[in-house]
Amino acid sequence: MNRLLKWCVWEMNNEFIACTYFTVMLLMYAIIDLVIGKNTITTAVIFEMYLVNYLLSIVQKVILDTQKDYSRRSFLLRAIIISLLSVILVVIVSTLGGWYKGMPLWAGILIIAMLLLSYLTVWIIISLSKKYDTKLLNDQLANFKRKQQN
Repeated sequence: MNRLLKWCVWEMNNEFIACTYFTVMLLMYAIIDLVIGKNTITTAVIFEMYLVNYLLSIVQKVILDTQKDYSRRSFLLRAIIISLLSVILVVIVSTLGGWYKGMPLWAGILIIAMLLLSYLTVWIIISLSKKYDTKLLNDQLANFKRKQQN
């Protein structure tokens, strides 16, 4: 039962990350689609985007486990690896899926730039949340020690 619960928590966190990236990607795609006057997004493209982002979130969780402490250099290296893998996978899938058929070249470049920006945002949030969690745990430990002494 404990393994099932751990897997469910892991999966919920994974879904949250995947849906966040998917939302950013789909929103950017929709804005670009609207700007160029196309106004159509196929269900196949939406489904492919979600699957790509779900796979990318799994890769991110495997390569950069938020429960582990990494050195600054290791964290940065892992973030770069994930970002490069993500860009490569998005370029391959979007080309094979024809996401940008009939769109200008800048549309694909903008989507990739937004993807990288969303990754950067996630890395900053993870880094800040680890610092906050550490401070919170240290404060709780200090309070606990103070209560034990009284």
